[in-house]
Amino acid sequence: MTKRRLARIAAAVIPLIATAVIPLFAAAAAAPCQPDPSAFQAMRARVLHPPAGQVVVVAHRGCFADAPENTPLAIAHCARLGVEVVENDVRTSKDGELYVLHDDTVDRVTNGSGRLGALTAPQISTLRMRQGSGGQGSAVTDEPVPTLRQYFRAARNRVLINLELKPSGAVTWESLLDKSLAIAREEGVIDHLLLKVPDASHHGKTMKTQLLASVNFPPDVALLPIIWQSATPVARRLDTMEQFGGIGYEMPVTDPAYLGQTRFDKRLTGRPIMAIAVQPNWSGGLDDELSLRDPVAGWGRLIELGANLIMTDRPEALLRYLESTGARLAAQPSCS
Repeated sequence: MTKRRLARIAAAVIPLIATAVIPLFAAAAAAPCQPDPSAFQAMRARVLHPPAGQVVVVAHRGCFADAPENTPLAIAHCARLGVEVVENDVRTSKDGELYVLHDDTVDRVTNGSGRLGALTAPQISTLRMRQGSGGQGSAVTDEPVPTLRQYFRAARNRVLINLELKPSGAVTWESLLDKSLAIAREEGVIDHLLLKVPDASHHGKTMKTQLLASVNFPPDVALLPIIWQSATPVARRLDTMEQFGGIGYEMPVTDPAYLGQTRFDKRLTGRPIMAIAVQPNWSGGLDDELSLRDPVAGWGRLIELGANLIMTDRPEALLRYLESTGARLAAQPSCS
C-alpha cells in the first residue's frame, strides 16, 4: 500500500473516530447490559483463536472514558461496546482482601490516600472511586473500590479478563494467584481468565524465578505469558517459552521490529499476539497518542507487524478504526 493511499485512509478515518465517540457513549449509557452466555462463549473462542484479519480489543483498566477505571461500571461499558477483554490489576489489603487497583496507593483513583497494602478492608470500604482515570480535581463517584469478587461477578459472561497480579511486601505472586483462582472458581469465571505471567525479565527487573517453570498452573487456566523485548530473537525465546503451554503472548517492545519477528514463526499462526499501545515505550512508539492522530501509523502498524490483540486506553476509538478497515465486524457485544 502506498504512502499516498495510507494518508487518504488516515484522513478519512480520523474524523470518523472523532465523530463516533459521542454516539458510543450514548449507547453505553443505555439499558443495562444483560449477559448472554452463548455470545460470550463465541467471543471467547474468537479471542483464543483470532480469525485471520480480525483484531481483538483489550481495554487497559476497562472502559473508563465514562466510568471509574477498573470498576464494574467500566466493565459494563466495555461489554456494551463489544470490547472482548478487560485488563486489570489485583492487589491485597493489609488484612488479606483482594482488590482491583492499578496503583500501589489509592491516592490517584479514590478520595483517600495511602498504600492499599497498609489499609484494612473496613478502611477501604469507606473510600469512593474518582471518575475516569482519577487524579486531583476529578469527580468523586459513589463507586467503592472493587473487590476482586465484585469484579468477577460484573465480568461473568460479559468479557474476558487479562488478569495481572501485583504482589507487594510479604505477599508473593504465587499466593495472589492461589487466592485469585479460588475466587474465580467460586464465581464461575475460571474460563474467563487470560493469566498474565511475567517474563524472567519484567518491567526492567530480573525475576528471581521463572514463574512459568516454577508454578504448577491448573490446566483449565489460559496462560498469556509476557515476552519482553531482549537481545534474544523471538524464535529463540519461543524455543523456551513454548513448553509452558501458553495460548499466545503479550509483547511489550521498544523497537517495533521485535514484534514483527512474530510474523515469521509458524508456531504463532492463529494464536493471540498482544501489542501494548498504552505507552510509547511498550509499543515502540506506536501508542494510543500517536494512533489518535494517525491510526494507520499507530494501531495499523501494530497490526501489520503481527498483533491480533491490542491493549489500549482508547477502546472506543480503536473499535471505530478497526471497523472502518474491516479488521473487525461491527457491533459484537457479549450482552443484549
